[in-house]
Amino acid sequence: MSVNEVFQYDNITYSIVDVFRREVRVGTGVFNETFPNAVNINYSDILTIPSFTTYSDKLWRVVEIGTCSFAYCNKILSVKIGYNIEILKNRAFFRCYHIENITFEKHSRLKTLETYSLYDLYGLKSIEFGGDKLQTIGNYAFGFSLLLKYIRFPPSVRFIDEKALRGLDLLSRIDFCCVSSSNKDIFFRIEEDKHLTPTNVTIKVTSRYQSEKFGIKDSVDLDNSIVCIFPHALGDYDLQCRTVAHNNYFLSYSLFSVFILMYDS
Repeated sequence: MSVNEVFQYDNITYSIVDVFRREVRVGTGVFNETFPNAVNINYSDILTIPSFTTYSDKLWRVVEIGTCSFAYCNKILSVKIGYNIEILKNRAFFRCYHIENITFEKHSRLKTLETYSLYDLYGLKSIEFGGDKLQTIGNYAFGFSLLLKYIRFPPSVRFIDEKALRGLDLLSRIDFCCVSSSNKDIFFRIEEDKHLTPTNVTIKVTSRYQSEKFGIKDSVDLDNSIVCIFPHALGDYDLQCRTVAHNNYFLSYSLFSVFILMYDS
């Protein structure tokens, strides 16, 4: 066995990332934006990316969805992604026009959405991040997801690149519970009256750092008292939201809050 060795399991193609750690990626990792390299082009309905797969009678951890893995897979309607996935590479789900929802499993280890990773998903209506590890959202990562109206980013997000949310015509609200602020125009609006550019998005900021610039005419609402609802226990997320600066006072307050919640229940 060697790095980049390719194999198939359950109709999905994988390639080895690290032999010693037994880590693999979905797909061959070879760039080809016109043809998928992870799955048969006729794969349809619900696509499930597992947390582990089997090869040569051994269990391997699936840590990455490789570049162009599902380019133009237009029969996929829904995607469920295992908790071991740490990165969606460039053009991972490029122009999968009929995907309606994407769900990352609870306790997802996702850290990075690379450039164009979820680009041109015209039918995407919802995305759920099941963990609190996501840090970087690349250029055009969500570009032209025309039906997406709402996004809740995990509190771990540190950087949203310019144009990351360009062309989200129906987007009306973002919940942003993060330590750092964005200083880029993530919508990249050139002319307000042009099609595919939202003109009035409410950004609900739940960290103590108010964002400097999200785009033209955006309403930024700073609200430290908002109840954070996320796919974690309330206590876990309470700690995440109230300890954004790792301040001892906030940590003590959070632990006290969790204790009260547990006592009341």
